[in-house]
Amino acid sequence: MELASTLYGRHVVGYQGWFVCPSSPESGGKWAHWFRGEGKTADDLRVDMWPDTAELTAEERCSTGLKTGAGNEAVLFSSLNSKTVDRHFSWMKTYNIESVALQRFVSELTSSRKRAQRDIVLQNVVKSARTHKRAYFIYYDISGIEADKDLDILLADWERLWKENAIGQAGLYQMHRGKPVVGVWGLGFTSRAGSAKAAASLIARLKSGSGAAPPATIIGGVPTRWRGLSGDSKKEPEWADVYRSFDVISPWTVGRFKTPSTARTFWTDRIVPDMAETSRLGIDYLPVIFPGYSASNLKRKASEPNSIDRDCGRFYLEQVAAAEKFGARMLYTAMFDEFDEGTAIMKAAEPQNALPVDGGLITPDAESCDTANDWYLSLAGQATRMLQTNRRGGQ
Repeated sequence: MELASTLYGRHVVGYQGWFVCPSSPESGGKWAHWFRGEGKTADDLRVDMWPDTAELTAEERCSTGLKTGAGNEAVLFSSLNSKTVDRHFSWMKTYNIESVALQRFVSELTSSRKRAQRDIVLQNVVKSARTHKRAYFIYYDISGIEADKDLDILLADWERLWKENAIGQAGLYQMHRGKPVVGVWGLGFTSRAGSAKAAASLIARLKSGSGAAPPATIIGGVPTRWRGLSGDSKKEPEWADVYRSFDVISPWTVGRFKTPSTARTFWTDRIVPDMAETSRLGIDYLPVIFPGYSASNLKRKASEPNSIDRDCGRFYLEQVAAAEKFGARMLYTAMFDEFDEGTAIMKAAEPQNALPVDGGLITPDAESCDTANDWYLSLAGQATRMLQTNRRGGQ
């Protein structure tokens, strides 16, 4: 399918797919990501935003025991529910979001229960991608690994998914440069494990093909300051070669600027030189854009909600405008469903009385403007149209 044939001109959204309710299959009777522990009170919340659940059917709704400011039951969804994932993909189709990067955390793959959950979500994504004709690919995250040997878990999982025909179906698995795409996020960050030697070995094995897995095009989710081995990047000189061995480089920019004006400056000072360097090397560049940020419940810092204000969409649109101005050939929005850090673009609860009482939650624009619950999906669609209009270059 042409949609999945290339990343050029494509708008990718990250999809966590990690929300679990105690009533969900394979949940082990536990919440995941919505609450800490048993999740009995608003104090246990670990998200800063709340999804709009008005469209969910009764079988999709997870009871929380909490009440909204309007006195209604506050309900949530589970990513293990195929109907809910299908609903999300139907929104992607409606708002012209073309490609989905399904996050897969390496640290979870050693737990049979967690891996079973990840596999269920993957099955849901594959089914919904087929129904709604969206492209998708696996994006591994190494957060939480402890040693070089843990990278072998990633490779073994990648080989297993191809051996079991779990991903390369219906012509909708994302291709680029004639090969299937796989992302690896976290290599080279000062806050993540893994040596340059182990990283280089992993990239080489993914590129050449391993077991049942074919040779792949590798996206590297790398530190912001990868180019100069400074800031959030490890400093050993070997990392310079590791970064430049990726087929596509995608530096992480979430939280690196906080206003429309600083976003403009960041693009000029940081991203444009990055793009020049990757162009010189024949590497593709996948810029990361995000709508805002709020993680006070996640980080237990009640004094810091809405730390990067969405500014009624202007913050996000400024990044889209910079991408257009400087000729980005592809874009990655972080994220579709990330409520933990308040970067979600999917439909979110509005207004304040639609949120659970005393949960320390915010609406996407913190009541500073009158935005619809699908405003950020609409803006994401604008980003897609920009790329389609200004598409440059080959397949």
